Formats: sequence, structure tokens, C-alpha cells
Amino acid sequence: MVYNVNDGFPDRIIGFEKVAKGINYLLEVEVVETAVTPQLFLVLHEETNDPAEFNFPTADPAATYNGETIPPTIVHTNPGNYLVTQDQTLGEENEVIIPLVVADLDTWLVIYTQTAGGQPDEIIGQAWLPAGVNRNIRIAIPAGMEGENLLAMPHQDGENPREFDYPEGDDVPLQRNRQLVFSPFLLEAYSESASFNP
Repeated sequence: MVYNVNDGFPDRIIGFEKVAKGINYLLEVEVVETAVTPQLFLVLHEETNDPAEFNFPTADPAATYNGETIPPTIVHTNPGNYLVTQDQTLGEENEVIIPLVVADLDTWLVIYTQTAGGQPDEIIGQAWLPAGVNRNIRIAIPAGMEGENLLAMPHQDGENPREFDYPEGDDVPLQRNRQLVFSPFLLEAYSESASFNP
């Protein structure tokens, strides 16, 4: 169940989706758009009556584990810009794969080498991304980078759309709370156990 929030507590159910027994991922839940608040609560409910119907509050109470109610998960509807990286081997076409990038504007995803202090150093590849959610982005980088610690960092797409203008132009790195947004990852030497296949 998806609840909106009132005074910091779950308020109205604005969407729900049946969850199958076992592992579920990438579930899409349609919600009442006009009732969405900046923070939402996700709550699991037990199926205790008619399996074809959601019967809360008369039935289908909040799920429990070891006798305790499972606490809700908090999600934010205004997450800003963020990305997820994963250690990986270099692909056959000298490509790295960035699993997830969320951006509130058109963006360049830029791959950097790292300094000894873990800061961005040399740009070795970039790819343009539209605003929104982007998954499994492939970016070509030079060969021979195995064993390097790299960084992925989003840059805004500035005055010249789809032309990467940095450092001379205005395609500057994105920030959140006045901090650069970036995520490190290791480009491992090849081994079958280390390969990443999204």
C-alpha cells in the first residue's frame, strides 16, 4: 500500500498493488496523482480474506514479522539528482555500465578517473541522458583501464543542448545540498565471477 502523509504520519491510501509470495522487484504502483505528498509511506499488508480484493481496514491488516508490525518504508517524491554505480569489469567494447541515474534535467553522465584522495581527476568518457530515470547506461572509455578506481558524475546540459561543454562551457557538475553528486566504482581485472551483466 502507498500512503500519503499528514503531520508526519501515514494518512490516506493513494495506491496499492498485489505482491506475490517470494521476491518482487521493480513493482509499479499507480497512485492518485493529486494526493501525492513530498513524502510517502510504503506499507505491507497481509492477505487474510478474499485474495482478489483488498479489504483493509475490515481485513488485510499491516503485515507482521516475529509478532511485530513491519514498519513502513519512507520514500520521497522529490529525490533530486542521484546515481548508483557498481564495481565491474570492462565490457567487450570498452564500455562501463552505470545501473541507475535519476536527474531532474537533461544531463551528461561523465566518467572520471580518481585522484589519490578520491576526487574527480581526468574525464575519460561521457553520455547524454534525458531528464528522468535512466537505467544501465553504457559509456565508452579508453582501453587498458582495468584496476582503476573511477567516478561517475552527472553534469547539467547547458546552453548548447547535447554538446558537452566542460570545463570551458557551462555543463558544470550537478550538486545537492552544495555537494557534488558522484559515485565511485572499481573497474576490476577480468574474471567471470566479477563480470556485471544487467
